[in-house]
Amino acid sequence: MPALSVLVLDSHDVVRLGLASMVEAIDVVDRCESAATPVERRADVVIGAPDLVGAAPAGARRVVVIAAGGSIDDALATGADGYLMLGDLTVTALRDALVGVMHGDVPLPAAVSDHLLAAARAGD
Repeated sequence: MPALSVLVLDSHDVVRLGLASMVEAIDVVDRCESAATPVERRADVVIGAPDLVGAAPAGARRVVVIAAGGSIDDALATGADGYLMLGDLTVTALRDALVGVMHGDVPLPAAVSDHLLAAARAGD
């Protein structure tokens, strides 16, 4: 797999800089940029907050990071290519998600799959 370029979008400095630091530690990433607002930058994968990832540049895979207490429904409404829970993130989990999404997989934490299953059972 060719090296990835990643754009991290989050309005909270601690989250954005923390995610960028984790991304930079991943061996398959050759370029990582970060921004507090949507920007037009070319990237293979855009990762970050639901409200910002929805405005990702065309052609980029989108991975939404759901913060504690964040709305899973709002995250799902972005139509992203994958989802992660902020509290569960490790460099290994992030690497697996980035590689997976580039291969067509949909990273989906248990909290999101449980939410989808409950909605399906309720007929929503």
